[in-house]
Order: sequence, then structure tokens, then C-alpha cells
Amino acid sequence: MQRVGFLEKLKIGFNFQRVKESLNLPLSQGFLYLLVLILIFSIIVFLALYFYFYSFFEKDFPEIKERTIKELEDFPEITIKDGKISSSKDPFEKIIQIKKEEFVFVVDTKASYDDVEEGRYKIYPSGVFLLKDKVIIKERNEIKVYPLAEAIKGEEMEIKFDSQKEALLIKEISSKGIEKTEISLEEIFFVLKKIFYQLLIFGFPLFLLFYYLYTLIKILVLSLIPFFVAKLSNKNLTFSQTYNLSIFSFSLPLLFGLLSIISLFRIPFVGWLGFLAFLFYSLYGLSQANLSQKAKEP
Repeated sequence: MQRVGFLEKLKIGFNFQRVKESLNLPLSQGFLYLLVLILIFSIIVFLALYFYFYSFFEKDFPEIKERTIKELEDFPEITIKDGKISSSKDPFEKIIQIKKEEFVFVVDTKASYDDVEEGRYKIYPSGVFLLKDKVIIKERNEIKVYPLAEAIKGEEMEIKFDSQKEALLIKEISSKGIEKTEISLEEIFFVLKKIFYQLLIFGFPLFLLFYYLYTLIKILVLSLIPFFVAKLSNKNLTFSQTYNLSIFSFSLPLLFGLLSIISLFRIPFVGWLGFLAFLFYSLYGLSQANLSQKAKEP
């Protein structure tokens, strides 16, 4: 049988009046068509992600960095020794606005757990509270307590933010000596950017492979619908034919999924729309099928 070009297959897949022609194509051509279609859609998705995150890293990250530095400029120097906290600013309270939520950072060695749960700090649903001998993390009113005596035994730790270096400086003093750690905001942003681009590059072939296999299995399950309809209608079609018809009938649902992912258009109930499009294409193709022809595998 003469091979059909990809552009011609696109016309078959997206034109419901021609989708019946897929019944006369070998299943191997259906598999190849789906692979190329998913490859094209995947490239579009990854390009959209690239430009979105490129804009984020190049424009939004510097703003986030400047905002973070500004928030940390008055960060107090904190010393943890023998499981107890002391600070150059005590008490210290810093409210940080994250989107529409307030996050608070508190150093208060005279406060207690009750102050965080029921007292003056109850008004903050989320935050980090450094008390005399414990760290309390509160996230949407869920409280977790970490005793410092268990975390740091017989060691001294000094924590401060250096606005000149734009880094958090941590010095640990123990019997083994002094260990200094510098956590640079620039380095954190660089690592995050590097990780993203590596995931984008190396994740693409894996995404393509798994999404292709996932789509094949999904279409295999959906193809049972036109197969049983064909049997109930006494149409002399093989499962390979109805599977191939289902592959081409799934072209529009794939496009809906693409548009939904890259958010060019807001498509409500995209899953149901895709399913209804698949039903229409596949069942219309069955109703218009030329039963005198059968697909021939090369």
C-alpha cells in the first residue's frame, strides 16, 4: 500500500469527514503518526515552558533577590549554645508578605509555646518562632516543635546575614574545630536555574517516551468503544482497524490538551471536551466507513 505523508495524515486526523480513511491505513502508520504528533506538541510545550521560565529567571528572579535582601537586612545575629538561643535583637519580629499570606519570623527567648499557640503570636497562621530552647514552625495553624538540645548537642552555632556578601553566614564551633558555611542568594538562584535547564533538556526525551506510551494505552482503552459499536452494528472491522481509527480520532483531544497546558486559551472541562470529540470523530468514522476495504499491513 502506498504510504501517506504526515500532512495528509493530519488532514485525516483533524477532518471528521476524512477520519474514516484511517481504517484503510496500516496500524504501523497510525503509531508513527501519533509519535510525530506528540513530538511536535511536546516541542511546543517545552518551548513555551522555556520562554516562560527564561522570563522568570531573567526578570522576576532579580526582583525576588532584591526583595529578599531587603527583607533580610535587619535579620538579627543569632547564637545557639548548649541548646539555647541568644540574639542581638530580642525580641525580634519580622512580617513577610508572601502573595496574600503573612509569614512571620520571630526571635523571643522569653516567649513560650503557649504564646505561639494561644497568646500574642496566635494571630499569625504561619511562621518560624525561635524561643529560648526550641524552634516552632507554624504552617496554617499546624504547629511543629523542634527542641534545640536534640538538634545541636554540645556545639555553638552563630547565624547572621551579611548584606555586603548577600549571603547567610553560619559558623559552627565544636570539639572538631570551627566550620564556616556561606549560603549565597546568588548561588541559590544559579543552582535553581541550572537544575531547571538540566531538567528541561534531559527530561524532554523521557517525557516524550512516557507520554507516548501513556497515550497509546489510553487510546487502546478508548478504542474498545468503537470496536464494540462496530460489532453491535455488524460491521466487519478488526480491532486493529478500530484502534487505528481511535488513534486518528484522538488528534483533536491532543490539541485541546496542548492548549490547556500552555494556557493560550482557557478551555473549561478540557477532559470532557476531548472525550466528546473522540466519540464524535470515531463514531462518525464508523458510520461512514467503506466496508469493502480493509487495512493491509505492509
